[in-house]
Amino acid sequence: MYIYFGIVKKYLPEKGFGFLTHPISLGPNKDIFFHITNVKRSQEDIAERLLIYDSTDKICFWYTSETTRKGEQLQSILKPQDVFNLHQDNPNDFKEKIECVWKNIEEPVPFWLSEVTMGLFGSSGNDELKSEREILIQKRDKEREIQRKEQERLRKIKEEVKIEQEIQRKEQERLRKIEEEKAKIEREIREKERRIQEEARAKVRNEAEEERKQQEEIEKEEFELLVTEMNSKDFTTSGQVSNYIIRNRLGNKYQNISGVLEMENSTSSWKFNGGFSPRIYAKLCERLNLGNKGTKSSVTGFTSFKNLK
Repeated sequence: MYIYFGIVKKYLPEKGFGFLTHPISLGPNKDIFFHITNVKRSQEDIAERLLIYDSTDKICFWYTSETTRKGEQLQSILKPQDVFNLHQDNPNDFKEKIECVWKNIEEPVPFWLSEVTMGLFGSSGNDELKSEREILIQKRDKEREIQRKEQERLRKIKEEVKIEQEIQRKEQERLRKIEEEKAKIEREIREKERRIQEEARAKVRNEAEEERKQQEEIEKEEFELLVTEMNSKDFTTSGQVSNYIIRNRLGNKYQNISGVLEMENSTSSWKFNGGFSPRIYAKLCERLNLGNKGTKSSVTGFTSFKNLK
């Protein structure tokens, strides 16, 4: 088992998996696969963020990996405090890199920096590095303020010369016009990007609706095939139907309308892989003109095969 720090590089909500990349060598030099089921088991709040994920989201976390027959992949997500507790007596080379990032005040703080720092230095260490950065920024700003005041003094000296004032005024006017034109172009670009995004979202919605309709047609056709098969058997009771379904594993044959049933009776509960939902089963009995014979067992849940993929 290895502990890494990863950033979500890509995630496909409809398929339930994605890939992690690693900043400043906080993991392997390759993308790592992860599946939503492992995320849900360890961090439900991150799983919920992934449900509405888009490419602009910034999601990062510490995690453990495992090697499977398909390669290395995420095993579970760790909280920063857990990582710190595991490594507080065993400093590593990452700490020096993280300290350099905090002290580089000419660059903005990466969104993942505090999460990494708390895992390596703990919450107090994160606060200390943040304070050190603020002190460096204050020192830099003070030096810049001194420079600004000196520049102001020199400007006032230059303003005493009338000709120089006129030259500066004309130059400022020229720059103002350039900035206005630049701002106009940027507004046009943003508006164009907004229209493109709206069109893309509309396309996605239309495709999703078309896919839903196609799935409904597939389920309808599959149900009719099931009814045809059952009609040919001349069943007289729903119990005969149930036995035939189980004996012939019809759930594997009609996977678009079948799935995993959760069952229980007065003494136990179990799962039946390859059953039909209560709605489909009732509809089938209705089409076959069969009554639903009473039983001490009841269905408590159903997950279709297509949702398990």
